[in-house]
Amino acid sequence: MDKKEQIRELIAQGQTEGALEMLAEQVKATLLLQTRFTGAKKLYAQGVMDFAEWSRTLAQINDAALKLLDGLKD
Repeated sequence: MDKKEQIRELIAQGQTEGALEMLAEQVKATLLLQTRFTGAKKLYAQGVMDFAEWSRTLAQINDAALKLLDGLKD
């Protein structure tokens, strides 16, 4: 399984944090997604962000990560 497939599999399994870490090895722009993920995760854990907002944010981050992944050369 190549890196792209591994990253897609992590996202499909709900392991966004791990997928972003692997993607960051390939794409510098992933740092912005990691920062957004970490901030949202913290807000959700503190109860400042409700589940619907957390789910929406996570879906947006996953979508952006997949688009970055699609742009990578094999």
